[in-house]
Amino acid sequence: MIFFSLQAAIILAGGLQDWIDFGIICGLLVLNAAIGFIQEYHAGNVVDDLKKSLTIRAQVVLNGALKEIYSAEVVVVDVLHVQDGTIFPADGRLESQNAYLQVDQSGITGESLAVDKHSGDVCYASSAVKCGAGLMIVTATGDHTYVGTAAALVNKASGSPAHFTQMLNGMAHILLIFLVLALLVIWIASYYRSSGILHILEFTLATTVTRVPVGLPVVVTTTMAVGAAYLANLKAIVQKLSAIESLANVEILCSDKTGTLTRNRKTGGIDAIDKEFLRGLGNYPSAKSSGSYMQNHRVYSI
Repeated sequence: MIFFSLQAAIILAGGLQDWIDFGIICGLLVLNAAIGFIQEYHAGNVVDDLKKSLTIRAQVVLNGALKEIYSAEVVVVDVLHVQDGTIFPADGRLESQNAYLQVDQSGITGESLAVDKHSGDVCYASSAVKCGAGLMIVTATGDHTYVGTAAALVNKASGSPAHFTQMLNGMAHILLIFLVLALLVIWIASYYRSSGILHILEFTLATTVTRVPVGLPVVVTTTMAVGAAYLANLKAIVQKLSAIESLANVEILCSDKTGTLTRNRKTGGIDAIDKEFLRGLGNYPSAKSSGSYMQNHRVYSI
């Protein structure tokens, strides 16, 4: 809404040949657009490079021989050879007789243990083979896979404007109402004073420029760009500047555990256990009967 008001002010300033106001408003709009474009373009290039480095390859059976291709080249009814370490590039069905695979689906289902797959079972894109080998016929690719469908639903749900954008739009509506009321007063007063049309338009331009926060879009975009640069130093990629404000308003973050907050790998060590607890644990059998242990030692929970 603020941009529409500024565009109206540009047209009015151009019509009145007020080139100073015309140039200032145009410069602010161009600066705002340039900052947002440069930041999102740079982030897009970083993400594209990251995607290229993480491109999944697949082994497809062609004319009885194995050929390695990019996952984007996989099509339905292709026969893929999968083995230990293979990441499924598409949904498919195991076709090998007596096929047996152990597949890690933690990224999809959150199951920490590998799932057994036999001949005729469905394997999902983005899951990985932990053990075994076999042939799989592709049944779905891209957005038609199980993961692709879920991603499409997420993108569809995230199409609404960010909270900060909604707040700015609400403020812009209020300012627009005051602007219209002020212009009505000016026009009515000018009519009764028999002012010329040029004089009325000059007052209209002055009122529009003073009532509309011309520098607000630039200030907001610049502030978010500074935040994006700070996050970049922390190795976080910001694709959309509005995401910074949205993340700042998060109070509770709901996430699954396996594959997201943890790596689905078992780790351990003596440093992870309270050493004083271990020392006291040796006295526990004798102290349990006398009850002196609870009185003379602190109890730690781990």
